Amino acid sequence: MKLVAFRNFLTSVLLGVLVISVPVVFPTEEPLSVTLIQPNGGETLAALKVFEIQWTTSATGGNIGLQYSLDSGKTWTDIAYFPNPASKGGEKGAYVWLVPPVKSDHGRIRVIWSPEWGESVWDVSDGDFTIQKIELAFPDVPLDYWAFQEISALTEAGVISGYPDGAFRPGNPVSRAEFAKMVLLSFGLSPIKPERATFPDVPPEHWAFGYVEAAVKAGLIEGYPDGAFKPDGEITKAEMITVLVRSLGWVIILPSSPTFSDCSPEDWYYRYIETASGNGLIPLDVPQIVRTDSSGALLFDPALPATRAQTAFFLLYAKEIKKP
Repeated sequence: MKLVAFRNFLTSVLLGVLVISVPVVFPTEEPLSVTLIQPNGGETLAALKVFEIQWTTSATGGNIGLQYSLDSGKTWTDIAYFPNPASKGGEKGAYVWLVPPVKSDHGRIRVIWSPEWGESVWDVSDGDFTIQKIELAFPDVPLDYWAFQEISALTEAGVISGYPDGAFRPGNPVSRAEFAKMVLLSFGLSPIKPERATFPDVPPEHWAFGYVEAAVKAGLIEGYPDGAFKPDGEITKAEMITVLVRSLGWVIILPSSPTFSDCSPEDWYYRYIETASGNGLIPLDVPQIVRTDSSGALLFDPALPATRAQTAFFLLYAKEIKKP
């Protein structure tokens, strides 16, 4: 599963349950069985909702998808498709509802099953629903922003927040102190305030003291060889990935050929970036995370400061993996 599809599944709380089982005549011994979770008819839907569908079939090589209609089924728009590469049964796909800020009292949802030999469609909405105009959490993070889902999900969870003027500033760098707070809250941990500070530059009166101390105790972050933490320093992409790989406990991957042309086996962070990439934490198809130069080589820019949007992107995935 692509990371983009996987992360969409993680961004909202599922509400309501509608279960349908639809027998379909395919050249297979088993009929297709589809389960749709949310909506079940008559709801008010905001722009960020997760629909989850589950199916069982012996057919392979097909896709499951969702479409929505704002005009009682006269025209349909794709929400997403989810590949069905295997026929093990109990497959799942999840989709994030990202519609324009419009209003309709005649919305419909339907499931599309597209096996290799054709396409079948079922309208599965149990009644009309309303799509309302939504209020964005941050004016500088619109619906079509590449990390809208991650920023929205972590804001709702209380992991990240905007600035006093209401903006989020997704392109701003993240300080090491800010990242200590973000990663601590992302993993569901609470700040602690011991009597003695671990780092001389993060004393008890520092705003991030409790977050830094708790993150150190949990093994999430480390200081520098000179004993300092440098809380105001900008955390780099390499440092952030290193923290997440260590915290997730992944077995280190050391390929002989680097995935990224700017990450050499001689670099201290090489093993962590390759491990993150090998486990799908670094998507190669998201240009805001991985660049391609004129020769087609992949670039991760490990020494660049991690932006607030990039941090939200990585934290959301790590947060879900870290769940007990």
